[in-house]
Amino acid sequence: MSLSLDTTESVQTKSITLITTDKNKSTHPFSLFRMSELISTALEADKEEHELKLNISSQHLEWILEFLIHYKESEPVMIEKPLRSKDLKDAIPLWDYEYITQIHSLGNKVLYDFTNASNYMAIKPLVELCCAKIAHMVKNTPLDELENKLKS
Repeated sequence: MSLSLDTTESVQTKSITLITTDKNKSTHPFSLFRMSELISTALEADKEEHELKLNISSQHLEWILEFLIHYKESEPVMIEKPLRSKDLKDAIPLWDYEYITQIHSLGNKVLYDFTNASNYMAIKPLVELCCAKIAHMVKNTPLDELENKLKS
């Protein structure tokens, strides 16, 4: 269950400090994390919780925040499955395409690790975007070429 922006005044004005695996701390409003089941569950479990240790890096949190801020007041478009086009750019919104392509430009392992971080934070639309990028990457790729891609 995720928090909505229409929650009580106290939740909207409360903030949470997140601590990443590399010991960086950053404070954000609870309402920003309405799509994160991890943060929502932490809030439900302890209404006084103001600090949460995360099992993700500060770089991954930065990218996650970029996504959450972009969709702060709107919902991400659901990605059709299976992908309707061989070109991912035609299957998802332009901002999503540029966002995930920029992350993937840093390497397959970076994309894989970011997918795991998004899954850890339980942000379903972001996990689906990452998976769409991976599906597009492997779609119609010969097995030997795919093995090489996955090793890089």
